Amino acid sequence: MAYFHSLPLVKMKHSLNRKGIIRSNKDFRLIYDAGRSTASRLIAVFVFNRNGQSRRVGFVAGKKAGNSVLRNRAKRLLRECYRFSQDRMVDGSDIIFIARKGLATASWDAVTASYDEVCRRARLFAKEGDSL
Repeated sequence: MAYFHSLPLVKMKHSLNRKGIIRSNKDFRLIYDAGRSTASRLIAVFVFNRNGQSRRVGFVAGKKAGNSVLRNRAKRLLRECYRFSQDRMVDGSDIIFIARKGLATASWDAVTASYDEVCRRARLFAKEGDSL
């Protein structure tokens, strides 16, 4: 019955590094207090520069983003956008992506456009012309 066990395991090219995920409340508070912010219609972002250290990222969806199903979908969409663009981002900063109301129900094209816009405004891409 378990036919899927015979399938070869494929390592994803653009996987998320678990060590690079921000989890502690102390780190979130530091980034909120000392970082700079920018926003688009669907996504807000806070960035705190940590010179010479690796990049860390956090994903947040508050109660304004909807019920738990919508909040989890919004965070999955943000993680997916980040996963595909992480190779083009500058290192040495802590980044928090915040889902705003409507992100979970928006189309994929609208989500990627909003993500590109907010990343360009926050100067997160290594080169100005890079986008998703």
